[in-house]
Amino acid sequence: MAQNYPKQLSAHIDQILASRILTISNVIETLSRTRLVLEKFKLEATYPYLSLYCNWLFHVLIDRNKTGWKILEEIATVFAYHQDDGSNALNRQVSKAFGLVTLRSELCKLFQVFNVRTELVADDENFQKFLGFLLAELEDREICFGPNWNSELTKPALAVRSRIVDLRCKAGVRLDMVVSRVFFLNRSHEISVPGRLAGIYWRVRFLEWDDERAVELNGKFVYA
Repeated sequence: MAQNYPKQLSAHIDQILASRILTISNVIETLSRTRLVLEKFKLEATYPYLSLYCNWLFHVLIDRNKTGWKILEEIATVFAYHQDDGSNALNRQVSKAFGLVTLRSELCKLFQVFNVRTELVADDENFQKFLGFLLAELEDREICFGPNWNSELTKPALAVRSRIVDLRCKAGVRLDMVVSRVFFLNRSHEISVPGRLAGIYWRVRFLEWDDERAVELNGKFVYA
């Protein structure tokens, strides 16, 4: 008998809403079942950010995904033109580039299409909890062009990296500070101190001479 993935997803969401308890296991299972729906109905191109995050959750490295490369390019644009805007503005711009507003929209639309209850993502408090678990689980999992700086890249990856170099040239900033990879850090359980609050942080790697030496910047993630 063929699996009814939308029905299974709907039943899972009903169970979460009935229990009024959201856990990291719930989030992982939600996106796992969502991924099955995307693959079954070949909807990856229709929901590119949702597809990316579903895959990212089950891989250590994302290095062959167009939406992932789009995130790298948008973050590179932020650092080319807005690095001197101040830390708060920079945090907002980099955080926005991860596409989590679009992720929420795509998830809500998919649920509506398959008659799945949307309270988990439509309700602000529920989605903030969902997002917190998701980003914590993604800690240290990279979006990049290849496993390391010297990796042989595909033509599409090389094209994106070339555009990043070109935009830095046009912006009149250092050409060697090219974004090479991004990931999240989970500092939610740390004690807040002045200048470093507890929470989820993004980290961007630029210069990368080898696997051990690189220049990195990080900032507190802001959902907006």
